Amino acid sequence: MSLAEVMLVGINEQFQQALGKAYVSKTLSADAKKFVRKHEWPGNVRELRNVLVQSAVMSIDKTIRLLPSRSTVLTCVESTPRTR
Repeated sequence: MSLAEVMLVGINEQFQQALGKAYVSKTLSADAKKFVRKHEWPGNVRELRNVLVQSAVMSIDKTIRLLPSRSTVLTCVESTPRTR
């Protein structure tokens, strides 16, 4: 398990305690994991955690994935589209 995945488990637990059943635990897609692993993270682990928190908050589904053509870290992830 990568550092990002371990951090995401903690983030999921934190939001689950705060929001209860209203919060859906998140996971990273294979592409998102690859991006997180390869990115240099100049802000170190704080930047990584902030990106994961932002992604968890903004996602509507349980899988966080890469946007197809984003080049900056803060816009690199989004959730899978909600199906009806």
